[in-house]
Amino acid sequence: MRVTSCAAPTAVRNVPSFGRVALRDGHSGPDPPARREYGLILLENRGLLIAIEGIDGSGKSTQATQLSRLLEGAGFVTEVTREPTAGQYGLELRRSARAGRLPRERELELFMLDRREHVEACIEPALQRGEIVITDRYYFSTVAYQGARGFEHTQLLRDNEAIAPKPDLLCVIDLPVQLAVERIEQGRRETRTAFEQTAMLTTCRDIFLGLAETTPCGVVIDGEQSPELITQRIAMALLEGPLSSHLGRLGEADREAVVSALLR
Repeated sequence: MRVTSCAAPTAVRNVPSFGRVALRDGHSGPDPPARREYGLILLENRGLLIAIEGIDGSGKSTQATQLSRLLEGAGFVTEVTREPTAGQYGLELRRSARAGRLPRERELELFMLDRREHVEACIEPALQRGEIVITDRYYFSTVAYQGARGFEHTQLLRDNEAIAPKPDLLCVIDLPVQLAVERIEQGRRETRTAFEQTAMLTTCRDIFLGLAETTPCGVVIDGEQSPELITQRIAMALLEGPLSSHLGRLGEADREAVVSALLR
């Protein structure tokens, strides 16, 4: 697993060897000797983008990490990233969350600048390499949190989809606001940020649920389940959705090995 790293994978990974991989040039065939011992699966033509969304306290970061470990155990190459990023625009957003929110126009501008940089430097290169990108927050968070400040949802979606690729799977981890607040307060000592106030979270939760319903690749997952069950639910959504066509290109034995590794 690589976290917000844009370099091509170089280290040997302890993953099962399946004998066939989707090569970077899009050709499916026996893997070359230099890659055989790694057993890595790079998806044909283009990787997959998974967006894990939900209100603060819903466990998105935990799921991004656990899903990556599960996928890499099955032989895939993953890139774990998050928004806001650690770039200059993302850091300004994080500082403002602690110090007091910026005017809504400036805040939206920073989110858009941060996302454009994120896509160009990290997400798109990883997809081109055939990796599975898992992002802890994506443009749906901008629609939810900026929508809660009065911006029109449809326009926010259009503006973001003009600069960022649509995900292959949108997972909204949903849980009651009060439980989210309790988790936030248990997990840190400092005061909740402006993004984590109850009224804001309530509005954002409603927007997230609406986005999951209207997005073709969207699924809602019960965030009150154990982290392990949530990860399995995401894995099932992947197998039943965007990953299914890629697995169809593997031999039967390899396909069964991947499915078994993901559902263990």
